[in-house]
Amino acid sequence: MFFVSNLEHKIGFKKLSAADLGLGSSHQTHIGLYEGVLDFLPNKAAFKQAMLIADDYCDIVDCYFDRIENPDGSFRSPKIRIGSRVDSPSVASQIRRFAHERPNLDWFLVWFGLESEELVFILFNSASKDYASLINLFPTGNGVIDDSHPSFSTILQFVENKVNDTSLDVQQDLEIVAQLGDNPKNYRPFDIHKAEAAMMEAGQKGEQLIAEYLDRLKSEGGIDGFIWMNQSRESALPFDFVVKQNGAETHVDVKSTNYTFEQKMVFSSQEMNFISENSNYSVFRVYDLAREIKKLKICKDCLEFAKGVVGVQQKFEVYAMVYEVEVSSVKYAVRPTSTQFNIGPEIILNNS
Repeated sequence: MFFVSNLEHKIGFKKLSAADLGLGSSHQTHIGLYEGVLDFLPNKAAFKQAMLIADDYCDIVDCYFDRIENPDGSFRSPKIRIGSRVDSPSVASQIRRFAHERPNLDWFLVWFGLESEELVFILFNSASKDYASLINLFPTGNGVIDDSHPSFSTILQFVENKVNDTSLDVQQDLEIVAQLGDNPKNYRPFDIHKAEAAMMEAGQKGEQLIAEYLDRLKSEGGIDGFIWMNQSRESALPFDFVVKQNGAETHVDVKSTNYTFEQKMVFSSQEMNFISENSNYSVFRVYDLAREIKKLKICKDCLEFAKGVVGVQQKFEVYAMVYEVEVSSVKYAVRPTSTQFNIGPEIILNNS
């Protein structure tokens, strides 16, 4: 499970009022929350990124959080504000947008923090597919529950599953960000580091599966043999295996992902340059590693594709030199469905 709740172990639940939703004559510019949840946030105005989930919708949006200050300097009544950035939606403004589309429904909000201290808001209404489950899970109605509540573990499991099931696009994006080093959506470093660790684990698992696959081919006479370059330690070579057959050698690069085949593959400039100079090169795309059945497709004939990419890159580097700019450490994110690849049929690697 990629996203898990933080150690605060508290979850807030509220039926939203017309004022919260910006309906009716109220000019309220915030949505009130209950005290006791998100206590790790500062009392005064805090600008955060938060995950907003509504049925199958999931996105990372702005969140403006603060608390009302009492005359004695203490604080009460946490809330999320609409915010003033018209070019970027906030959690509160998105909630109101959903509610204004269906104003005759009852609307409910669940909120809590993740281990990364990222905020999560789950919005649902009386017509949502999650309505019956969530209403039954919160028997006490509006308020805050913690791990002393008898239903807490059930509720926690439900909301964590909801976050992970609906945030697959975010998780897939994080996998690419972790490899490219580019973070246009300002994901939290905690999540990027976690994605890096998951990507490393997927890479090791993928190579192990390919080693087992090639071993089976060898025993069946499909290949003469193979060398696993990273078997004992990371070789830093632009390929992971050398497969031998009929006196010829094919270099194999294993590109693994926990997600679907269509997830982008990331190549370093070293890998792309090597491919552009070697016709006997294949990419073994290992995918669905997070599922019970792991799969493989083999992408062959990468030479012309790599030559084209490297050629464009070399031209760019020449132009950059005019401005005394040096280009280095280039990475390429490529969908394996590109028409430039000769993609073989799906192969089942194992069922465990």
